[in-house]
Amino acid sequence: MTSSLFPDVNVWLALTGETHEHSRPAQIWYGTLISETLLFCRMTQLGFLRILTNKTAMQADVKTNLQALRIYQQWIQTDGARYREEPDNMEAAFASIASTTASSPKLWNDAYLSAFAVTAGLRLVTFDRALARRTSGSILLS
Repeated sequence: MTSSLFPDVNVWLALTGETHEHSRPAQIWYGTLISETLLFCRMTQLGFLRILTNKTAMQADVKTNLQALRIYQQWIQTDGARYREEPDNMEAAFASIASTTASSPKLWNDAYLSAFAVTAGLRLVTFDRALARRTSGSILLS
């Protein structure tokens, strides 16, 4: 049986680019996978595409929109990744994780990814310690 893993945007970027600061640990982890499927959601897809085309983030490795789409399509068509729609029942989980009495703008994306992983029964893969602590069953890469 194939299990599904849910990398966050930073993991997707590290798996894709040799110059990414976490490329080596990401590639080592990826090399240990046997039959697992990696999943994009709309948020990770758009974040991946946005950063690949951001000159400030990517510097000399910046891609055109067409190049970025081709990299994404390569993952989907030949590298064993899939796109997963948002689970129907994740709204309550998202609200629960995102609800805080503090103003925390960086929590929104983390809460979404965490709720997505939990309600879809996926293992989130991340380099982010706070996100890993917030998400049951996550895989923290280092």
